[in-house]
Amino acid sequence: MNNLVVLTGNLGADVEVRYTGTGKAVSNIRVAVSSGSGEKKKTDWFSCVLWEGLAEQAQQNLGKGSEVTVIGRLQNRKWEKDGKDVWVTEVVATALAYGQPRAEKAIAVSQEASPEITDEDLPF
Repeated sequence: MNNLVVLTGNLGADVEVRYTGTGKAVSNIRVAVSSGSGEKKKTDWFSCVLWEGLAEQAQQNLGKGSEVTVIGRLQNRKWEKDGKDVWVTEVVATALAYGQPRAEKAIAVSQEASPEITDEDLPF
């Protein structure tokens, strides 16, 4: 039996890396995946866990809104909170794919967003 998930969407926030007591890097990200179009367009949010090198790589190269493909496996976890069981289903990433790193993307966006200004546009 296979447990394989492939999601392509956009990050809901910048990637934040934490470190476990044993020094392993970990990051929890949320990926927005849209489907449909027009009035039937729908966005689903998926929780993903990135470990070690993937977490650090994502923090260096991705930011809020970045397009990312997460490849991994589904995992269910359970813990107790206030006497009640809490369950979460998340994707444990085994690989990431993405386009331009966020620094390059920011440069590209800022160049595209800057209108050309001529001497006639200046007020003095």
